[in-house]
Amino acid sequence: MQVDIQAAVSVDGFIARENGDTDWVQDLELFEQTSREYGCIAMGRTTYDEFAGPAFDGVQHIVLSSKPQKSAHETVHFVQTVEQALAKAKELGFAKLLVIGGSQTNGSFMQAGVVNNLLLDIHPILLGKGKRLLEGFSKEAQLRLQSSTQNQAFLCTKYRLK
Repeated sequence: MQVDIQAAVSVDGFIARENGDTDWVQDLELFEQTSREYGCIAMGRTTYDEFAGPAFDGVQHIVLSSKPQKSAHETVHFVQTVEQALAKAKELGFAKLLVIGGSQTNGSFMQAGVVNNLLLDIHPILLGKGKRLLEGFSKEAQLRLQSSTQNQAFLCTKYRLK
């Protein structure tokens, strides 16, 4: 299964302020477009709660949570582990999974060694401190730049893990 992480990041590598605020992010339209292209997204419970439910209609949502629950939405599936998330995506008939955060979820997928690409939208802001892109990831990984395009407000990059 192809697993890619998409994230908006500050120039200094944070995906949110310490309090979780992301009011500086300007790529929601691109984020929604990419989520729809994949059809299946994985996120952590905090990110899911920030959306106050499913982020996008017609997209399957796999939510990693230490306390999974039954969802009232047919497009939302709670799991506890990366392995369960991958199995659920396969069960739903998907060959690709887009991981959309937060930092612990991103780090868990990277630590498991299942990520193929990082799709990073680099925004022109320095936060100084905040939530890291890959919390809990403690390995070294080599990346190869696949593409970069400049949007009016930010830089879109795609890195392939070697």
